[in-house]
Amino acid sequence: MRNNKYSIYVSSLFLSLCTASCVDDAYDLQKDVDLTIQIGGSEFAIPGGETEAIPITKILKIDAGDLVAIDGATGNYYASKAGTPSSTSIHVNGFSFDEPDIEPIYKELEFVPETMLFANSAGSGINYVAHLNEEDYTTDFEMNTTDLPDEIVSLSQVYADVNLSIDISYSSEQIKKATIKDLVVDLPDYLIAENVEAGNTVHVRNVEVKSGDKVTVNVRVKGFNIINGMMNSAKRSLDVKGTVKLYGDVAVNSNDITFEGITMPSFIFVSQVYIKDAVKSDKKVHITGAKGVFNPVIDVNIDPITIGALPKFLRDQDVVLDLYNPMILFKANNATPVNADINARLTATSGTSKVVITPPSFRIPAQSAQTYCISPYAPDDKTIVHISTPDLPKLIQKIPEYIYVDVSATAAKEETTINLDADYSFDTDYSVWAPFRFGDNFCLTYKDDLGEWNDDIRDYDFDVLNVTGTAINKVPLDVEISAVGLGVADSSGERHPIDGVTATVKVVGQTDDIIRANSTADIVVEIRSTKKGSISLLDGVELTLKATASKSTPESQRIINANQTIQFRNIRLKVPGGVRIDLN
Repeated sequence: MRNNKYSIYVSSLFLSLCTASCVDDAYDLQKDVDLTIQIGGSEFAIPGGETEAIPITKILKIDAGDLVAIDGATGNYYASKAGTPSSTSIHVNGFSFDEPDIEPIYKELEFVPETMLFANSAGSGINYVAHLNEEDYTTDFEMNTTDLPDEIVSLSQVYADVNLSIDISYSSEQIKKATIKDLVVDLPDYLIAENVEAGNTVHVRNVEVKSGDKVTVNVRVKGFNIINGMMNSAKRSLDVKGTVKLYGDVAVNSNDITFEGITMPSFIFVSQVYIKDAVKSDKKVHITGAKGVFNPVIDVNIDPITIGALPKFLRDQDVVLDLYNPMILFKANNATPVNADINARLTATSGTSKVVITPPSFRIPAQSAQTYCISPYAPDDKTIVHISTPDLPKLIQKIPEYIYVDVSATAAKEETTINLDADYSFDTDYSVWAPFRFGDNFCLTYKDDLGEWNDDIRDYDFDVLNVTGTAINKVPLDVEISAVGLGVADSSGERHPIDGVTATVKVVGQTDDIIRANSTADIVVEIRSTKKGSISLLDGVELTLKATASKSTPESQRIINANQTIQFRNIRLKVPGGVRIDLN
């Protein structure tokens, strides 16, 4: 509004001059009399008002969905942006062996002929014992595959559900029955078998068997220990060879023998070994699991974080967010049986610029769900694993358009046990969380304007206008203010800088013209005309507040909070030397 007090004063002065003069119609008042007058003596002042205590929320405005938010409990500002969850799976293919085709062993047992004939003729029931030698009853077998899955680095055990059985029988027309007194089945040491005795042996004791019948010994084999020479990594092959041995005693009672003259009875003892899959009947032994070192593909694809629209106070090119402790929170749910070693690469891009940060590698244990914090300083939450990354603030010093988290996950070169042909999930998610707590290089720029003064000053002629006031800074940042003179708003409502007008801001008592953090200071905005009459077009000033980290304030205390305020009081427009008024 125009200052009516000074308008009335000037009008009264003009009227009094007119009534006191002698009128001469031949005298051209406008041409021959200089009606320029001086008002104000040493200084002419117009009140410019003051602002309320402006909360930081009015200056650092944010909207829902912005990168920046305010903690409802503390009032502290922070930056936060969520990524997109990602899920992948790991898989190690199974493999199988062809069931071995094992030939049976036929061997004639020998008894002492004379003794058996004597016992039979005497009618006495005498037991005669024959010994089975392991050299005679040795069964060899072999199983191999030449197509081991690529994910298998090395093996120490493989697991299967196998039934190893031995059929024992004899055939004789003269011997009605025989008794297996103690027969030992000796299995390969590398078999992982159930219900066997020391040395991987099975005993058959005191079992009666008739001619033409058979006794079956069943051994459940759950897998194989992989010993030297079985696996060839280069050829991707696994060759399992083994021997099953039988030895022990078989007894025949003389009363169970039918003699035909002096001819000795024929006694052919037979053993037959089978190795078959206990679950499937497709002539293969299926390996369902393994213990060893594996290198499955862990393909972690993470979508970039899109920063999106920024609050106005972060859009200026001079903004440098040297945040004290920004955090990348990386969540992983590793349901796999392998420890995963993680190498991450963080990339922030904006236009043609790119900043890359590489945190130290870290490990995600098998069968675990854990959150990891990639940051300069450890988080308060001690359940979160800290990945110390001192240079992380460089990632968002200039607000990027995108933040990419490239993760390379590899299985640790350690032995583990895994189910083959099974899918295990590996889930990840990440987010950016950065409290507005600043380092030494922080710089924040905010622009606002004071004005609507033109009605008050447009009729006056002066070369210098000082806008004075008191700044009350309750923000933990040093503030440097610069100013630009603005003209009257155009038809679109925009006010633009005036050509021929300069503006300089000085802080009283400060050689560097900086308003210190948490302090009060008097300021003077000196607006000077460099082109005659240009200052009369002035309607206000645009103030640019450049806030930087206060070196006198510890980094841990440089926190922006919604309750902090900045206020300008006692704003006045002052014209040094008064004003000239042209009454011509």
